[in-house]
Amino acid sequence: MATEKSTPLSKHIFMFAFKWNYMDNKSEKSKSYRKFSQKVNLQAFDKQLNAQGKKESPWKRRGYTEGPIADYNEYTYYYHNVRDAIYAGNKRSYQADKKVDIYQYQLKKEDNPQYTISVLVKDEAGTTGTTYTEKDYVLDVTKIELKVYDTGVGILSFFTENNQECSIEAINTINNYGRRIYPQFIEKRENDLPTQKTKETFLANKHRLKLGKEEADHYVETYSSDYEVEGNRISNVIMGLLGKHFKTGKNALHTHKEEIIAVSPLIDDRMFVICFYVNQKLTDTFKQVEITNQGRYYNYIQNDKWHEYIFMEKEKSCQSKWMLEDILKRHTYERWIEKGTLYGMSHSSFVCLTNGNEFGIKNIAVHMTTIYYQMMCLVLAQKASILRFEDELTDISNQSKNIPIEAVEEVYQNYLQFINGIYFREVTAEDQGIELYAMAQNIMRIDIDVKELKEEIGQLFQYVSLRADKETGKAINSLTYLNTLILVPSLVTGFFGMNIFGERMRVAWSITDYKKLIVWACIWIIAVGILPLAIIKTTFIQKAISKLPVSLRKIFPWILAVTAISVSILLQTK
Repeated sequence: MATEKSTPLSKHIFMFAFKWNYMDNKSEKSKSYRKFSQKVNLQAFDKQLNAQGKKESPWKRRGYTEGPIADYNEYTYYYHNVRDAIYAGNKRSYQADKKVDIYQYQLKKEDNPQYTISVLVKDEAGTTGTTYTEKDYVLDVTKIELKVYDTGVGILSFFTENNQECSIEAINTINNYGRRIYPQFIEKRENDLPTQKTKETFLANKHRLKLGKEEADHYVETYSSDYEVEGNRISNVIMGLLGKHFKTGKNALHTHKEEIIAVSPLIDDRMFVICFYVNQKLTDTFKQVEITNQGRYYNYIQNDKWHEYIFMEKEKSCQSKWMLEDILKRHTYERWIEKGTLYGMSHSSFVCLTNGNEFGIKNIAVHMTTIYYQMMCLVLAQKASILRFEDELTDISNQSKNIPIEAVEEVYQNYLQFINGIYFREVTAEDQGIELYAMAQNIMRIDIDVKELKEEIGQLFQYVSLRADKETGKAINSLTYLNTLILVPSLVTGFFGMNIFGERMRVAWSITDYKKLIVWACIWIIAVGILPLAIIKTTFIQKAISKLPVSLRKIFPWILAVTAISVSILLQTK
């Protein structure tokens, strides 16, 4: 099946969602909690992304441009308040605070940029045992875009086109193997790499991103590292693009000696995939109506190929026939099926299958890489931001005894900015956009997660507030005990006057011997100061006091102190 390069057989966008932390050269050895504002700094991210030494940075910041038709159609599709979360440097923005920075990698068509996915294919013909041969799937790279949000998350997107493979099996292989960023599991086998079993299952043998003629512009990942030591180290195809000041892996936060951006995946070993695929024969099969005793339905409901296209699974993870039908109905958008277009969605994919008519080629293909791409960016940024906030709450909880309430207030403030700036219940007035956006949010559990996140922040804030109130209560109690002790000399001076020592004291208390005066002073201190305090602290007395009304409990220490003073005065006057 031959086709022109201008009308690719399929389009694939691989979207990597990640968490990023700005780390200065002093924070590497610090084990104390760092405030959210210290970790999330868009200016610091921009500085590190463009720090390429003597070489000019290939990343250029971009925003909405009024020239291209695609940009205009994309811009007008969304509500004005939503555009602030889609475009950077938008002159029509109604909000001054920046929500996102957008960068575009400067590609040159003459360099023929390509993304090659090398897959191990089982070869059993005429062999003893199982052997594998390597097959390359070569995609043309049309654009690379990086979105960085002020919630501390980012999305790196590869826009690619397939002009060679036409079968649904090949499309599924491209999607499934092209989206991997690290091994999902490792297994030690004799004379084999720990990732060999993974490569024989669903991990590419090699990923190669060629963006220029120079060797420095080629990024290769063979997945042969010691992942047992390095942890979830992200593919060099991604980290190489970001630059040398971006670090990943288990030790990224502790081994650097300069300013870096620490990057870690937020979801799992896969990138989110948007796919547009043209196959008239398959579309005609899926839209056929089947009639049974249970009713009528479209053929895609019971077709394994549609399930594999959406979920990118070689083997179905659901073995219940009835449950599988419900899953496919919930994850399929069939509004335009009679016109030859079908959409599918999962937590890690958004796919479109069309029959190749003129509208599909000229319009739907463009919408998938512009309007619907921006929609999926929003939903993915929402999911990633929620996970990022949950990570932050975990950090605070682990060090709650040392975290001031201001740290929780800062997270809550950023959460409110996220609710008002990135999380939207509706993004467009167009019917299909409303339905697709609601479907994506439902599948990603965005509304549920936002509600649970609010409750988690509230509970943590309540806990920290109670702890702060307890500390304040201890300080007030200490002052109360101090005031009780000070009360004794205050009452004495108030009753006898300031100049009570000397002749006035001897006359008033009928004491002619100062040694007796010292004895009486000691008795006074014990009776009025120490004894009441000791009585109040006694467990038995505390239980008895707890049975008193609240109003009496508050004045009980004062009653005890006045009683002790009165008794001591009576004893001294006799």
